[in-house]
Amino acid sequence: MLCLILSCATSGDIVPSRLFFISEYSEIFPASEEKPDEYGLNINLKLLNTDRHDLIDVIFNTLYDGATTEEYAEKLIKNESEFYRETVAEFEDDWGFFLSWEYEENHSWTMTHSWLVISRNIYYYGGGAHGIHAVKFYTIDLDGLELYSPDRFIQPDGISTLETMLTNDLKQYSEREEIILWDDYEISEFFPAKDGLHFWWNVYEITAYAYGPVEIIIEWNRLDAILSPAGKKLAAAFRTTI
Repeated sequence: MLCLILSCATSGDIVPSRLFFISEYSEIFPASEEKPDEYGLNINLKLLNTDRHDLIDVIFNTLYDGATTEEYAEKLIKNESEFYRETVAEFEDDWGFFLSWEYEENHSWTMTHSWLVISRNIYYYGGGAHGIHAVKFYTIDLDGLELYSPDRFIQPDGISTLETMLTNDLKQYSEREEIILWDDYEISEFFPAKDGLHFWWNVYEITAYAYGPVEIIIEWNRLDAILSPAGKKLAAAFRTTI
């Protein structure tokens, strides 16, 4: 199984949350003695939970569409299990015997006194040659309790400069790794770290599945001239505390 592990860093006594674990297994349906138990739906969740009331709304609204961690887990398990059983029942005579599905969702986080960065790792396998693994990142300003997009950290007249940096770095990445990257791409996933802003593309977003995800790092010293006030605050926090 493909798994990406991102480091979790916290600062002192400001750990915001705990992790909520749940594992669920749905047997194949309709069941019979000829079909072994390993054919079924496995759901494993490691979700971000919190007791900090100032963070509850922004975290739950961002990650779980306003539901609590427990409500989100219950809904996800219910929906996936029902869809799995319906699919197995429909195709049982042809290839239902071979249906074995997996869903994993794992959260981790990095935190400073001013920022919370959440990584959400999802793996889904529903049959076929391989599963799909994707990562989503969320950068939250703890002072204003806002979710930030990458353009919030760049001055308006610096966006084109950032795009040029990414285009050039992606070209070098393509040549170095000897892979083909698609020209048409969007900046969607990013996260800050000590060495700079990391830009991330999941499989199928910028290249073929076989090449895996693509990650480009734009170092802070390259970004200094185009950072917005929020970007300078972010850079100061991650340069010095992570």
